[in-house]
Amino acid sequence: MPSNGSREFDGWCMEVEEDGMLPFLDVLIKETRWLNEPFCLQENSEGNKWVLELIQLSRDMLKKSYSPYSKFPVGAALLTTDGTIYTGCNVENACYNLGICAERTAIFKAVSEGHHSFKAIAVAADVSDDFISPCGACRQVMREFGTEWTVFLTARHGSSYRAYSVEELLPMSFGPHHLKQNKISPGSIVAEHNQSHACTLTHVITLSEERWRTEWTNADVQNKDLIRDPNIAPPGFDSP
Repeated sequence: MPSNGSREFDGWCMEVEEDGMLPFLDVLIKETRWLNEPFCLQENSEGNKWVLELIQLSRDMLKKSYSPYSKFPVGAALLTTDGTIYTGCNVENACYNLGICAERTAIFKAVSEGHHSFKAIAVAADVSDDFISPCGACRQVMREFGTEWTVFLTARHGSSYRAYSVEELLPMSFGPHHLKQNKISPGSIVAEHNQSHACTLTHVITLSEERWRTEWTNADVQNKDLIRDPNIAPPGFDSP
């Protein structure tokens, strides 16, 4: 075990503090160094009891899922930075696109109570062969509230899970700060477009003028009886 108060699990290191924020919170993760590959911690791993508690709460929500159409119940448990937990389940609708995922249910419940800062969220489903993963819409909603908080993906076999940051689940994401960046005014965009269009139009007209000059001159050479002034434009063109 490292001497600086951290615990190490298969090369993954956590800075920990012995006084927890919640009754079940034996340790509080202060800093996480993420690996490129996901890791799994088992139920008997030291220092992860609060994670297992959060996962259990997400699994408890499976029985509350309203999923008569997909038959795919999902549960979620969200931990805010002040230690409050909000749970959620997926709620489907006969108009399919009006359904909502468990992760967004939990997040929207928390936001409606004034919470905008989150520590972690656990997601559970009844699939047995793989870890459940949030959909793209849920990842974007998570990203709205930061990129460095933790998402625990669970599986039904044992108490194993995978942990990712929101940034890892949604890299190169669009977020609130993008809306605060300097913007080009619509007038500038139109002006640039018109200038570009004018240059293109001038180029096309120039090519057209060169073409009729060449064609009419050739006609004079081939038809001696036909006399044309190459400086006089044919119908549809202005004389240069």
